[in-house]
Amino acid sequence: MIAALALLLVLTVAAAEPAGTLTLACSGQKMSRTLPNRDMSEEQVSIGVMANLTARTVLFGDAWPSPIPIQDVTEKTIMFWEGRPADAKMVYGSIERISGETQARIKNDNSMVLYSLKCKRAQRMF
Repeated sequence: MIAALALLLVLTVAAAEPAGTLTLACSGQKMSRTLPNRDMSEEQVSIGVMANLTARTVLFGDAWPSPIPIQDVTEKTIMFWEGRPADAKMVYGSIERISGETQARIKNDNSMVLYSLKCKRAQRMF
């Protein structure tokens, strides 16, 4: 009976997140620099990050408007990158799968933003 309840609990938790998807709740620092005058600002942020290993994309909260292609996945790291030469925008970063350390840089035509985050696996609320 206890084994059956334990199995049910495991299946319920597994069903909360689509297969091949890593959902993270992240918090840390966002550092922004305007270009060309280089004014700097820092703030604490919380952001949701979702890595879809099946589709090979990362959603980086609302900091980037579309899924970012995953370039490489190892046992320790997920690396993502996208460049848009037409409008001089790019994003690149990594998610450390063991420690949860997540770094990302986003460059627009008039700013550079660096995210330095600590992420934990998130459970869906409902």
